[in-house]
Amino acid sequence: MVQSYVYGENGQLLAMKKGSATYFYHYNAHGDVIALTDAQGNIAARYQYDTWGKILSQSGDMAAENPYRYAGYQYDNETDLYYLIARYYHPTHGVFLSMDPDPGDSDDILTQNGYTYASNNPVMLVDPDGHWVWLAINAGFAVYDGYKAYKSGKGWKGVATAAAIGFVGGGRLKAAKHSVYVLKKGNVVKYVGRTKNIKKRRYVHSKNHSNLDFEEVASNLSWGQARGLEHRLYLKHGGKSKLRNKIRPISKRNKKYRKYMSESRRIYKEVIRRYGW
Repeated sequence: MVQSYVYGENGQLLAMKKGSATYFYHYNAHGDVIALTDAQGNIAARYQYDTWGKILSQSGDMAAENPYRYAGYQYDNETDLYYLIARYYHPTHGVFLSMDPDPGDSDDILTQNGYTYASNNPVMLVDPDGHWVWLAINAGFAVYDGYKAYKSGKGWKGVATAAAIGFVGGGRLKAAKHSVYVLKKGNVVKYVGRTKNIKKRRYVHSKNHSNLDFEEVASNLSWGQARGLEHRLYLKHGGKSKLRNKIRPISKRNKKYRKYMSESRRIYKEVIRRYGW
């Protein structure tokens, strides 16, 4: 019998339909599918996992029928592996079965191991497409916030980008309130900035730079992520010689320079991929 799925407005998997029956998904804060219930609220499936996603127990008539399990990944009952789009993940060993085609960062040793899952931190991180990790703790449905990007033809890289750039999590992280934006003339970036009040900055720039288009490129960032991303984009687009910025975002003498750059590395890569800069 053919199964079909129901997704929410932001792409979260809500229900599975099989024949005339509908089963609803229930998640924990990590984004793991922990149960399915029928229309009457009866439990049709229940799951327990270890930290790396190995299934410790499952029960219920629909437990084997449902393919979505740990972190919402698709599970293969025959091989006991998770299908993460680009690669298969082995939860017993906590590694991918094939190497990541994307090269790692020279200054981040964990990214240089092409078989590592979630930078060896499965409690805090997930990797929906087998290419790139992002925060999972308190994520819940936010893990798949970019599903519409996939449906629109951008592929799972677009899903990762959409979810990561707009990530907040189930219980809004207090530190994640910052945005980074650019002012453009056509496709050319002329100014890079960051703010906690995007509406106010948009209004101010409409007066000071009325001939430029305002665009928010990343939101819900921590202070360090925002500072680092702003600086990376400032350098990427020519710095003081080409931009209207009067001040360098981060001084070379700033003691937290490396910290800010490290915190912003992954989000910077996704912004670059998203906009093609």
